[in-house]
Parts: sequence; structure tokens; C-alpha cells
Amino acid sequence: MKVRIKNLQTRKKVNLREIRRKVEKILRFLRVQKEVNLTFCSNDLIKKLNAKYFKKNTSTDVIAFPLADNYPDGLLGEVIISTEEVANNAKLYRTSFRRELLLCIIHGLLHLLGYRDKNLAEKRKMQKKEKEVLLFLENDC
Repeated sequence: MKVRIKNLQTRKKVNLREIRRKVEKILRFLRVQKEVNLTFCSNDLIKKLNAKYFKKNTSTDVIAFPLADNYPDGLLGEVIISTEEVANNAKLYRTSFRRELLLCIIHGLLHLLGYRDKNLAEKRKMQKKEKEVLLFLENDC
């Protein structure tokens, strides 16, 4: 299991060492052996990606690109997160930036594993798994 992290933004300080440790723990908990790429970016970049790949001309907090079908022996996929949007959501939901960032990372990783959130049943299943992983992280620290 390998975690590659890129930080393409400068607006929000992100502890990359801590994030790597957390992602590795999450992957072990989810029994994932494949490589994952994680990229932190600005709203501008994630908005461009959202428009290009999902035909939505808005920014979002997290986008996941499952790539396991293209790389069966190695790469699970890429999770891209706008730290600006995470900060906005943390204020909106009255939580810490750190907790909201972890939730977005978990959400993106679950998308790479095939979880969907297009309808209510899928959202509930995904949210249940997100809470399970978050609880594991909080109790494991």
C-alpha cells in the first residue's frame, strides 16, 4: 500500500505527514492493498475538473477518480480535495477543518472502492461507512 500526496494549494496549511498516516490507517482498516494518490488543490482547479469530467460548472469539496480497472495490479485511484471548500464546509457544519478534511478523504476513498451517493439509499450506505471509518480513526488515536 502506497500513498502519494500532492499539495497544489497554498491557502490552507495541511499536515501532510499526519494525513499520510491517517490515510494509511484508513486503507488498512478498509483492507485496501493498492496505491492511492491524494491531491489538495484550490477551488479554481477543482471547478475546472468538475466541469471537464462531470459537466458541473461549480466547485466541490472532493472528486474521486477510480483507476483500478486501468491499473489492476497497483493504483486504486486519485482523490482530489479543495481545501478552500473543506474550510467553507467546516464553518457551515460547525466542525473543525481537520475533521472535515478527514471526512472528505474518507468519502473520496469510499468512492474509489465503489461506494456511490446518487440516491438516498446509496447516500445512507456511504454515510454509515464514513461514520464507521471516522469512529475507527477517533478511537485509534
